Amino acid sequence: MTKLNPKLPTGDLNGLADRAASYVKNPAAKRVLLLVADTQKVVRDVATGDEDPQLRILAVEELTAEDAPTGEVLMRRARDRRGGSTVLEYETEDEITRLFAQLAAHDETTPGEQA
Repeated sequence: MTKLNPKLPTGDLNGLADRAASYVKNPAAKRVLLLVADTQKVVRDVATGDEDPQLRILAVEELTAEDAPTGEVLMRRARDRRGGSTVLEYETEDEITRLFAQLAAHDETTPGEQA
């Protein structure tokens, strides 16, 4: 099983350091994080031959509320790809999202009208 080393990078590569007060003030809030990692080590069980990687966080940032929808799209695309589902080109998916947003905006500005 893949494990994640909990040690965060230091300095400017740790985008969470400046957000500490927010985490204390609202610990139950969900956050979208973007991180870059590599394999720090591989642990091999000599009895079973299983090899488990441990990832090291090289850089981490919290996405803003404005960027969270893009993070959602990227996560959904990655999960679809991992699960073997068809993944649309990013531009196509983005266009579909814009069209639905326009529909929602139209619905909000024209109450009482039916499509």
